Amino acid sequence: GNAGLYNNVANVGKTVADVAKNTVTVCATQNLGTNNGINYVADFSGRGPTTDGRIKPDVCVPGQWVASAQKTFNRACTSILNSGTSMSAPGATGAALIVRQYFTEGWYPTGFPNTSDSFTPSGALLKAVIINGAKALLGVDNTLNGLGVTASEPYDVAQGFGRVSLIDSLFLNGRNSIEIHVVDRESLSNNNPSFEVAFQMSTTTTFSTTLVWTDFEGAIGCTDSCLVNKLQLTLGRDGQVFYPNGLKNAPDEKNNVQRIRISAKKCELIKVRVQVATDIGGLVTTSQEFSLISSAIGLKTEEDMLACSTLLPSSEASSSLPPSPRRVPSSIFPTHLPTVSILPSSSRTLHSKCKSSIKKSPKSRYSNKRSKKNNIATDCKSFKIKSSAAIKTEYPTT
Repeated sequence: GNAGLYNNVANVGKTVADVAKNTVTVCATQNLGTNNGINYVADFSGRGPTTDGRIKPDVCVPGQWVASAQKTFNRACTSILNSGTSMSAPGATGAALIVRQYFTEGWYPTGFPNTSDSFTPSGALLKAVIINGAKALLGVDNTLNGLGVTASEPYDVAQGFGRVSLIDSLFLNGRNSIEIHVVDRESLSNNNPSFEVAFQMSTTTTFSTTLVWTDFEGAIGCTDSCLVNKLQLTLGRDGQVFYPNGLKNAPDEKNNVQRIRISAKKCELIKVRVQVATDIGGLVTTSQEFSLISSAIGLKTEEDMLACSTLLPSSEASSSLPPSPRRVPSSIFPTHLPTVSILPSSSRTLHSKCKSSIKKSPKSRYSNKRSKKNNIATDCKSFKIKSSAAIKTEYPTT
């Protein structure tokens, strides 16, 4: 939880766990039927950032007037309505457990439970999935300091990456139309410093990609940057380069959670790159594992681009991202940045005969497994999820 008032000073309610790099810090929103509703941060929810400028909280979950258990006399129990980030944190925990179950039961990539596809996801992947699908909030209740309701946007000090919404994070047949591509425990080193994967969409849609890595512990009392191993997420499209977490002109040098969300046109080539940030220190250890999730309606990897290949100019098909600029922005928290939610679509046609050209390291370990008869490096793969499973996707409602 992230209870407390309007900064990260310990005496107003925050603890060390609330600002740790590798945890998920949860803010509280109001609830359905209360005040302004679930798209507004509750007045008692703590604000970021951390002392070294990282984005906190990570995500938000309803935490105002949530039904909870209460003990009574003679070993009996009843329910009670409570408010606080202690009511929000269980909702985020439940979401993480559902995401873990999704992978351990083998629902990915086929959408059906298949033991041959099951794997144990890393904590970084669970965090990436939840943050990748988080929905933008609209405002913040500031009743405690007399300011009323003010606007809030993704990546700011109040909502972080937004409200948890698994319906926007994992595909469920008949419930949504997104498709996902997952890479887990991929490793980069100073000798193997970059990973790149390309996508196209079969329709105009919103594309979202999120990088998370479990970083080593930083120096006690760090105030400039607490990152030890430094990675960077960038996205290339039609000669443009996009940076994560609302940054416009340079990569993120503070956060080990980085998300890019853009509007993508049909058949538009998008290249996602994760690389060692050698210009700001790179890796202190020998290597660093990371997790990456990408999602969109009609998502195709570079393996499945036959339908669009004739529409792309040769220069675009062979383009790659330029080197990252060295200039560092003065602040990682923009004052205005819209985030677009993923919209439904029925277009899901993928091609099955093609050649893989995903650039990866020799020891690449993908979680998007194929059947035992296929080779992951050379065979095509549809990431279409056909599941008819029903899981709880909004947290919590009363």
